[in-house]
Amino acid sequence: GYYQIEIEVSGDKVEVSSPILVSGVQSNLTPIDQIINRVIEGNYSKDDIFTIEGVVVARDSGNRPYVMDSTGNTIHVYKKMDVNLGDKVKIRGDVTVYGDLIQFSSNAELVSCESCMLNYDFLNNYIELTPQEFINKAYDGSKSLNGKLIKISGLTIVKEGAYQNFQTDDGQI
Repeated sequence: GYYQIEIEVSGDKVEVSSPILVSGVQSNLTPIDQIINRVIEGNYSKDDIFTIEGVVVARDSGNRPYVMDSTGNTIHVYKKMDVNLGDKVKIRGDVTVYGDLIQFSSNAELVSCESCMLNYDFLNNYIELTPQEFINKAYDGSKSLNGKLIKISGLTIVKEGAYQNFQTDDGQI
C-alpha cells in the first residue's frame, strides 16, 4: 500500500510528518519484550510474523544467534546465520517455544546485518543475581528471566556439557 505524506522544505531542512514507505513496506519492528509477553500470555499464533532489530550478544554451538534489542531483552534465533558478536541485525519470522525457551523458528530470515558495532556496551545491560536468587527466580514459574542477560557471581564451572550446558559449583554444597 501507499501512504500520503506531508513534506515541508525550509532551506536545507526537510521535515516529514508521516511514516515513509520504503520498498513498498512500512517498517514495523516488534520489541522483544512484547513478543515474550504475547507468547507467555498465549496471545499469538504460529502464523504471526515478527520483525526485530538488535545486537547479536551470543551464539549457540550451531552458530544460531541470541539477539538483544533496546528493551534489554534477548531472544534466540533457531537458524544458523552468518553473524558475529556485536553485529546489528534485523530478523523477521515466526516464533516457537522449545521447553521454556521462546525463539524465532528455523524459518526466520536475516533481513539485514551491519558489522559496525565497535564496542560492547550492550553487555553491561544485565541482571546480576546470586546463585540462590537465580535458582529461586528460574523455578518460580513466572518466566521473569526469559529473554534476560544474566550475570551470576560466585560460580565455578566444574564441567562443560553438550549444547553449551555447564555444571557449576557455588561452594555452598
